[in-house]
Amino acid sequence: MLRNSFFKYYRVFKNDTIVTEVSANNFMRVPPVQFKRGLPIGEPIDVLISIPYFKYSLPTDENMFYGYLTKAKAMEKAKSGALIYINAMIADVEQSIAKLKAYRVSHYEDLNINLLDANIRRLEKLMNIK
Repeated sequence: MLRNSFFKYYRVFKNDTIVTEVSANNFMRVPPVQFKRGLPIGEPIDVLISIPYFKYSLPTDENMFYGYLTKAKAMEKAKSGALIYINAMIADVEQSIAKLKAYRVSHYEDLNINLLDANIRRLEKLMNIK
């Protein structure tokens, strides 16, 4: 048997391309550290129950990750997830451009005829004369 035969899995964060190797059964004791999620929110309930209680919640969307058993599968999923995210951003841009064009068309007369600087200055001169 190998001295350090740890089981590994590979973590890929959502919308990211980095594949991180994580040991699943490395049971070495680590010093307690304060984390943003999943930390003890209080002392043990009483003397007989010495286990502190935890508050668990799902991570935020940018901190969401997926675990895979093989590095190749993790790399495939990282690539496909990144491409899906890129295509979603492109679709958002295309939708915004279409909205911008529609605004420009609907306000064409105001922007190119009514609100010209020459017309504004002429109106100012007429107002000062009266």
